[in-house]
Order: sequence, then C-alpha cells, then structure tokens
Amino acid sequence: MIIKYYLLLSLLFIPLFTSNSEEIPTDSLSNVRGNYSIGLIGGYTKVWNKTSLSVLPEATDCGIFTDGVSSGYFAGITFDYKLLPDFLEASGRLIYTSRPATLEADNSSFEILDPNTNQYVPLVRHHVYTANLQYILLDIGLKLYPIPDIPIYARVGFDVGNPIIGNDFTQTEEITSPNGVLYSDGTRKHTVAAGKIPGISTAYGVLGAIGADFEFQPDIYLYPEVSYRYGIGSIISTSEWNVNCLNIGVGIRYEFGKELPAPPPPPPPPPPPPPPPPPLVIVEVPKVVPPPAVVIQSISSVPLQVQETVVTQTFPLLPYIFFDSASAELPVKYIASSKNQTQFTEANLPKETLPTYYMMLNLLGKRLSALPNQKIIITGTTDGKELPTSAQRNALAKERANTIATLLSKEWSIPLERFVLQTRDIPELPSNQKYKEGMEENRRAEITSDNAFVLSPVVHSRFLEFAPVQNKQLFSVQTLHPENADTWNLTMSYKGVLINQTSGLTAPPASIPIELSTDETSKIGKVITMKDSLRGELTIKQKDGTTVSAECYFPILKSQNQFEVSRLSLIVFDFDRSDISDQNKDMMKKFVNEALQPTSVSTITGTTDRLGEADHNLQLSEERAVSVRDFLLSLKPTATISSVRGLGASNLLYDNNLPEGRYYCRTVSLEVKTPIK
Repeated sequence: MIIKYYLLLSLLFIPLFTSNSEEIPTDSLSNVRGNYSIGLIGGYTKVWNKTSLSVLPEATDCGIFTDGVSSGYFAGITFDYKLLPDFLEASGRLIYTSRPATLEADNSSFEILDPNTNQYVPLVRHHVYTANLQYILLDIGLKLYPIPDIPIYARVGFDVGNPIIGNDFTQTEEITSPNGVLYSDGTRKHTVAAGKIPGISTAYGVLGAIGADFEFQPDIYLYPEVSYRYGIGSIISTSEWNVNCLNIGVGIRYEFGKELPAPPPPPPPPPPPPPPPPPLVIVEVPKVVPPPAVVIQSISSVPLQVQETVVTQTFPLLPYIFFDSASAELPVKYIASSKNQTQFTEANLPKETLPTYYMMLNLLGKRLSALPNQKIIITGTTDGKELPTSAQRNALAKERANTIATLLSKEWSIPLERFVLQTRDIPELPSNQKYKEGMEENRRAEITSDNAFVLSPVVHSRFLEFAPVQNKQLFSVQTLHPENADTWNLTMSYKGVLINQTSGLTAPPASIPIELSTDETSKIGKVITMKDSLRGELTIKQKDGTTVSAECYFPILKSQNQFEVSRLSLIVFDFDRSDISDQNKDMMKKFVNEALQPTSVSTITGTTDRLGEADHNLQLSEERAVSVRDFLLSLKPTATISSVRGLGASNLLYDNNLPEGRYYCRTVSLEVKTPIK
C-alpha cells in the first residue's frame, strides 16, 4: 500500500516540475539549461541473504540460519546532472525498497521417546525465520555513456539506507519427526519469537548497472535498467547478515532546461508596392476540338471447323547430341533426369519431334536398363578447328563422349563399362564445313548400337489429332475514324485459354486472318463440344493512349476424318545424297508392314534445310522423295501413291537456327491414309 501511494504522489509531481521549469524566467536558467533531469524508477528486486544467525539466541548447538533467497520491489525518485554532456552524469536517487528474508534451518541434536515405536529417536525440528525489511535509502553514483549516438549507459554507485519503515521478524519452529510428538503448548508448529529485529543498523552497499534511454515524447525518456548491489558489512550488529540484490526496473524521467534558440532577427521592412499592372488584353483563343474517337462498329467471324483424326506417328531419333564450341558441357535443352524412372514411359512423351528428341537421353537410359548386357558406342567429334591442336581437339572429343556416358551412368545407374568411347577430329559423315552451321553440326557426340531397338523411333499409336480444316481464321472488322488508331491486337480464345493472336500498327484492316496450326487446335480439341463457341476480341489503342475493345463469339464445328493417318519421317541422309540408309530402310519395312492396307493411299514429300542453293535443294528433295517411292514399291508393288514431290527449303518445319532443327528438316515424310471401316 505504501508503494502505491508513493508512486501516485511521484506521478503528480512530474507536471509540477515541467510547468515550473517552463515558468522560470529565461535569465535565471541561462547557466543551467540542458543539465538536469528528474524522474521516477521502480521494479523488481531479487534478494540474497547470507547469515550466521543462531536458531536459538546464543545457542549455536541448535544450529544456525545460513542462506535464503526472496523477492521484493523498489521505487524511487531520480535526479541527474550532466557533468560532461552526452558522456558523464552525476546521479542521485531516493529509493524505497522492500528486502524481505526467509531463512530456514533443520535441527536434530536432541533425542525424544517416539510414542509409535517406544524408542528414543532424534527430534527433527524445522525452523523458519521471516523478516520484513523496508528501507529508505540514498543512492549516489555516476552514469557513463561510452558510445556516442547510442543511448546505452553504465552506472556505478554507493547507497546507504535504514529500515525505518519496517524491520519486523517472525521465527517459527515445527516438529517434522517423529509423528505424534507435540510441544508443551499442544502444537507441532508454534512461534518462537516475533517483533523488531534486534541490532538492526544502517545498510551500506555498492552497485553497478546498465540501461538505455528511449525518448518517446519530447524531453521525456523511458529507460530500462538492470543493476546488481553488493552489501558491505552486516545489516545487524548482533551477528553476520549480508544482503546482495539484483534489481530489474523501468524508469521515466523528464529532462528540462534545454537551451532555447536565439530569437530570429526582425523581419525586413516590406518592399514598396508594385506598380499597377498594365491593362489586360483579352485574346479569345479558338477552342481545340479533340479528334473523334475510334469506334469499332462490328467484328465477326465464320465458324471454326476442326477435324478429328486417328493418327499413328513414328518419330525417328536423331542419334547426335550437339555441343557449343570448345565445350563439353551438356546444353540445358537436353533433359536427362531419373527422378521418376518408374513413371517414365514412351507413351507419355510429347507428340512433337523436337521435344521427343530432347528426351533422347532418358529414352536411352530406359532402354539400356531393360537390356542389362547391351553396350553402346559413343563417338565424340569436333569441327576440326575449334581448338588449335589436334591433341586438344581429341581431348575435347573424348570429354564430350564421356559427358554422355557419365550422365547415363549417374542418372540411370548403368555401369560405365557398357559404354565404348571413341573420338574423331571430324565426324565420319561431316556436314558442309563451308558454312558456320555445318561447323556447329560437327560438334557432337554420336550414339550407335548393334541393337536396332536402342535407337528405334518413338511410335505413338492411334491418338486423336485435331486439325483446323483451314489454316487461317478470318475476322471481318468495321471501324469509324480509323485515322486515330495507333495500334491494334486481335486474340482468339476458348474459355480463357489463348489459342493465337495477331497485331499491327495504325488501324486494323477490314479482314484479319489469325494463323492456326494443329498444335493450337489440339489444345482444345478433346474438350470442345458442338455447343461450344470461341471468343474473338479486338483491342485498338488510340493516339491519345486510350483503348477501345469489342468482342464476338462464333461456333466450333467438329467433324471426324473418314481416314486413319499414319506418318513416318526419314532422317539422317548422307550429305548431298539421296540414297536411303540401312537404318531408314529398316524403319520403312516395319512401317509399311504395319500401316499399308490394300485401300491405303500414300503421299511422299521431301524437304531440306536452308543451307545451300534453293534450286539444288529443291532437286535434292525431289530425288530423295523418288528414292523413297522406289523402295516403297519394292516392298509393296501394288501400293497406291497419290503424289511424290520435293519442296526444298520452301517449307521449314523446324527452327533452322538449331543444328537439330536443320537435321530434322532434311527429311522425307511418308503419310498413309487408310479408310476407316
């Protein structure tokens, strides 16, 4: 209760200090401003008592009280004076603190007749000494701020105090053994003594503390502080009794008397009034009429016709892995990971040529795992010029072959002895070294095997393909004020899935085609129904930055092809030659036996890459197509062939900036259509 009143009174005094400091005339504080602060502090105290008090006065044979730990609290008023600004302060505190003590001791120096056993046994007594010590003390010290701009301080001090508010004690004793024994007053526990502590005297101590200041209002600071006090001497004159304390507290202080800034100089005299303005001449500016906005009057399209076809397609594997110049590091486009070996199947591979090619190393790993005794030959090659000496190029070629072997061994656990590594300065069948593209194609690792299954093509049987009947979807557009259009963009989508888009500058034309391919329509082919529709949206950006949009919906018409289609692509023709390799002949035999029926109709189309002269490429593609026709007729003399043609480089199927793209363009495609029964 006393501490509550004390804190309340202290809080009431803070505004008085604040208001008084503001009311003192400026001249009377001119030599003390910025030097003082006053505040409150309070918190928790952990008390360690160390004594040699006799359990019974002047009778040491009954035992002594030694150590005890208890908890108390403290509160007080603080006053600080800056000796060296921002570095050293004198600190004084008037503190009320509670330092209770609970001391315990056991004694068994006497024997007594145990009524339970009728034998003499030690009389065990438990003694408790409880003291209520409440001090008023004066604490004088120094505060040091060792680090500039960081408000952490260390404090050392000396305190002196007297328990003038409370110095009572109570001592009890209790028989803990044996059971059934009582004191003469009929109790097992009674009070031995109580009253004022005899010999109580002034307490002295030294202390050290650390804390930090936090300004949360102008000139008002909160500061947490932790201190340890070491007691000097005994607090009673009749025996040894030392008291040490750990204090954890929080304070608030008000810093007053900051130096006031010098008053500003008086303002200069006002300037003379300006001369009167000249009379206004009002000129009427013609209004600028903004250009009329673009208006999309209409946008429409005819129904999209998609044909569903049952397709069997054979994807040959190009047995080459290509490397960058002077490098044996596998390019990231090649996928070689065994994380899901059990789930990896050829049926799940994409039904596209290049994505299937990039999975070739996983295909090899899967197939070699199924043939535990099968070996393959890996031949590393160079372009013959990418390193200065043949020895360096031979080492690079070996490193390229080793890259493939090491990867297959690591990812698919295939022993290294199943790989036969060879090197060549340039491939046995090199690409044309007159072109930089030919040099790129010669930097590779070639994979060969005496088992045709290892490098056999990937066959996807009887899957559904959804192809647009027309390769362009036409949109009709009408606009007003097209001269104010800056750019336009037209998109075609199905239920939020973008199918394709096109864009242009200035105003959109009256008829806009959007290119369509089988890959794009296959995105939606399996899920569309006869009641579905597609969405077209035209957006025009005007010259002032604003946009206008319009949309239309048009139906999808899905039909079923009356023919089943089988496709085969033959690759890896020798450079500038049209004869068919043994590997391609084996693929054709298998394909013809499985795909050609008496009612089937075949088409043969030869293509090349972009390298070389256009006329020569056209002739070469025609010769290769004729070679395939002749071999097909040797296998099936009665086969019906509707067309045999060469396109040269007029229709590039794959990216010719890539060596693999150019190889897959050097192909003859055999397509067989068989009526569905």
